[in-house]
Amino acid sequence: MLEQLVKLSKVTSTFTMDDLQVGAASAPVLPSQLTFLVEPGSGVSNQPLTPALEVGVVTIFDENVPDGTLVEVGINSGPISAVLTGTLEPTVGGVARFDSLQANLPGMYRLRARSARAALSSSENFIVNMPPDPIFSDRFEE
Repeated sequence: MLEQLVKLSKVTSTFTMDDLQVGAASAPVLPSQLTFLVEPGSGVSNQPLTPALEVGVVTIFDENVPDGTLVEVGINSGPISAVLTGTLEPTVGGVARFDSLQANLPGMYRLRARSARAALSSSENFIVNMPPDPIFSDRFEE
């Protein structure tokens, strides 16, 4: 699905290395590398993770991808039958920000990010906890 939604903008880029000028004219702008800029924080099931996950995306020329390039995150490892929501976001300035990303089950997770033909990238492990039981909420008030 992501491959069909990639913007096929054209770019002209050249660089010189060891007196050899290399260039690409009219090459499609495709994501090449993904990096977790802000790792997923711990969270509570069925609530957005904090801080919000951010994934940076650059081209083979180490330039930001065009705005609107889609990035998808999914579960690399985690509880069986766990489901993520808020998993598809466009880039703005080369960064996809996942403000509404949440997991439905408590447990330890590791996420993966992908975008079109870019290599997959994995996050660090993080914990999603169960929500506090309302019966005990009065004991934690200040």
